[in-house]
Amino acid sequence: MEGGVGLWKQITETLEKVQFLVLIMTPGAMQSTTSRKEWRYARQLGLGVYPVKGVSDAELNWTSVPHWMSKAHFFDLDREWDSFINHLKSPCQAARVPFMAPDPQEGLSNVRCCSNS
Repeated sequence: MEGGVGLWKQITETLEKVQFLVLIMTPGAMQSTTSRKEWRYARQLGLGVYPVKGVSDAELNWTSVPHWMSKAHFFDLDREWDSFINHLKSPCQAARVPFMAPDPQEGLSNVRCCSNS
């Protein structure tokens, strides 16, 4: 990345030139709004998104990530190296998701809608 130039602009320009996004998932990455924006933007472009576990399962807070993120397969490279490499060598099969709702605002994640009246 180039210092002094807008970080998000550099990220989007790079994502628009690649087929895959590999995210190393750590507790910090799972909480990062930038990581979520990168993942969301990659899905909107139809890129293959491959999250890789950067730490053990016990260190990852699965309850803190959006549902759409937790449904993805997180690669464990100690056990799935060959499978991961094969995915990267294969043509991208990801469906483009052009309209994704943003994450709920802080404090609103447990708000439920609707009443019976």
